[in-house]
Amino acid sequence: MKKIFLLLFVIMLFGCSSSSDENDLQLSKSELLILNSPWKLTHHEVLEITDLNGTSVTKSQIQGSLNSDTATRIMIFNDDGTGTTVSEYPGNSPLYGNFTWTIPNGNKLQINDNVADSFTVNNNELTFTTSNAEYYQLGTVVKFTVKTFYNKNNI
Repeated sequence: MKKIFLLLFVIMLFGCSSSSDENDLQLSKSELLILNSPWKLTHHEVLEITDLNGTSVTKSQIQGSLNSDTATRIMIFNDDGTGTTVSEYPGNSPLYGNFTWTIPNGNKLQINDNVADSFTVNNNELTFTTSNAEYYQLGTVVKFTVKTFYNKNNI
């Protein structure tokens, strides 16, 4: 009888702990943005050029220009729908900015007036895709779609 009781106790113990662990891991996208802040920009990937506007610029030129920026860029999401950006250029004092953010539906992230076409977030990475990005080539605007990658920044 004691063996049966002990066996049932062990089964219940492991059964209860695994279901509560699963509930802890099911965080919303908003919770993931906030809890894993700050986010550090790692790189951009140009997916396509949507309007060359008469120029001969290439995807690799735009991507190279975006990724050659020497600044460290960090985004911090607060639970009240506000956030802070920090840009640190080597040898200069950090520049701070403020923004507001929302998730108008499950796949879009709005920062100020800019709405990403889609975004994903988990405990380690934040990515968003924007189709209305602009690049300036000798006074001409080139439009393109870009995917931006951020990693969790352990400060």
